[in-house]
Amino acid sequence: MASEWVLALEQNQKSEVTQGSSAATAEAVRNGADLRLFLIAQGYEETLYFQQTYVGEKDTFAGLMTHHHSYQHRGSLAEQPYFSLFKYDTSGSFSQAKWMLDNRTFDEPQPYPYGVYRWFVCDRWRVVYEHDADGNCVSGDLDKLKEHLRTGRTLKVSQRAKGYLRTLRRLRSMPTAPNARSAIEPGSGTSETRNPRPRNSTAGERKS
Repeated sequence: MASEWVLALEQNQKSEVTQGSSAATAEAVRNGADLRLFLIAQGYEETLYFQQTYVGEKDTFAGLMTHHHSYQHRGSLAEQPYFSLFKYDTSGSFSQAKWMLDNRTFDEPQPYPYGVYRWFVCDRWRVVYEHDADGNCVSGDLDKLKEHLRTGRTLKVSQRAKGYLRTLRRLRSMPTAPNARSAIEPGSGTSETRNPRPRNSTAGERKS
């Protein structure tokens, strides 16, 4: 597969498809492709980079940003900084969850009339190892996956659950059972991680 970013889907302000295909985009994400979203808003443009992706049935997919923090809360400064989790999909609105340091949470989804939505994918990963819900090998080689990590390769893990597939980027430790495709490892870079407990996991490696 190509190791460059390609425009997979474009939508106008009404969320109508003007180029590409939702189904093809979902299939690329389902196979481990990286996902980005370019937006034209009122007075500025931005490109969003997603640390996690979700794929449901048929052409449903979403990107999740997990690295935002802020002091601004409902028009004023909060007493403490907080984490923001954003989810974007093809519906024309986004979901935002605010997680305060005192463990309060706020669910604040909202529509936003962006002028254009351009979904880009980079399909450059390959599966290295897959195991089932009991930790049994389905395909690939666990020792090879470990060796990739020892040489600084980046790891991506896909977890299959009922009705959706979740993909996590840059993990630090090996996925354990339950169900996970375990490795999509890139040709260079460092590996960071969490220790997910996926149901069905596949790990993959990024192609150089």
